[in-house]
Amino acid sequence: MRVEGDRILVALQREGPRRAYTLPKGHVEDGESVEDAARRETAEETGLRDLALLGPLGMRERLDFARTSWKRTHYVLFLDAGEIAPAVPGRAEFALEWFPIDALPEMFWPEQRELIEAHREHIRAAVTRHGVRRQFSRRAGAYARSPSHAHDRDLDLLIGHLRLQHDDRVLDVATGTGFTAFTAAEIARRVVGLDLTLGMLLEARRLDPAGAIQWVVGDAGAIPFADGTFDAVTVRRAPHHFPYLEPAIREMLRVLRSGGRIGIIDQVPPDEETGRALMERLEKLRDQAHAEAYTAARWRALVERLGVVVSFSDVVERTMTFEAWFGLAGTDSSRRRAVADALASAPVQARVEIGDDGSEPRSFTKRWVVLVGEKR
Repeated sequence: MRVEGDRILVALQREGPRRAYTLPKGHVEDGESVEDAARRETAEETGLRDLALLGPLGMRERLDFARTSWKRTHYVLFLDAGEIAPAVPGRAEFALEWFPIDALPEMFWPEQRELIEAHREHIRAAVTRHGVRRQFSRRAGAYARSPSHAHDRDLDLLIGHLRLQHDDRVLDVATGTGFTAFTAAEIARRVVGLDLTLGMLLEARRLDPAGAIQWVVGDAGAIPFADGTFDAVTVRRAPHHFPYLEPAIREMLRVLRSGGRIGIIDQVPPDEETGRALMERLEKLRDQAHAEAYTAARWRALVERLGVVVSFSDVVERTMTFEAWFGLAGTDSSRRRAVADALASAPVQARVEIGDDGSEPRSFTKRWVVLVGEKR
């Protein structure tokens, strides 16, 4: 797999004169693991070497081409971070082509197409998680220095309406470099900061020399604590990176005791569809780790459906320049150009809805929803 803009592409080969395509393939040699064999065979057949292992994708059994014996095939998911390679010299029959995961061509082995289609959401989630780890490992220092992440009105509203007590046990999910956890620890006796990215937690630990907070590497979709462990759970400015948002919120509620409080902050697009679609397009062009941002109304409907009694809801806004927005994410020049092109081709009404009036420096309206409620 590879990421191109907001699309996930899959590498396929067309062998010899056949019209249909196959996945790169090969055999496991003595002493090799399945993953090592898959990496070696992919490099030999396609020239792709800068591969990140995302995990196993499954196993299928079928008759061989001659229909004389059964073959067991293991499939492994890799993400390519390099440039698209030319055909391997002397191996023109293994020429590589890239196709969107949602628009696969005719494939020679039906089970390969079925495998990709059956695991499409899993593939998207794995690619997104890898992108999150890579992006935030690379930008951890920038987030540690971000004044808005360290302290802004959304954080004041969150802590004020959570009504934390000294004896509370608090979990801050996707804590990043720890600013929400630090603020909660000024009141509560036990605070845990959980994040998928070790690099972010190392920055948080650097900012916490007294060791007042417990830092834990973990996924929001599989929180490593027992049911009802915490009196309060928070998550701030992170859920738009979650590949599976509802299961993550369910996990937060699972580790929250009955009657406990949950506080959520996340960026929201405009309510109008044209502005929402444009802002989502820009977010994905700027940062491949972006999954989806819900509108404020959709957020409230979700948490209420999951059993949260909302006690406070508000949307915080402030103007942000595109340059500052790019700078925080470390957006490269090609992605900046893609954002500029998307803005230039967008309807005027959509640009107005995101807060871009065309004046210099170019800017837009950044919005965050703040939700606080109680678990029934």
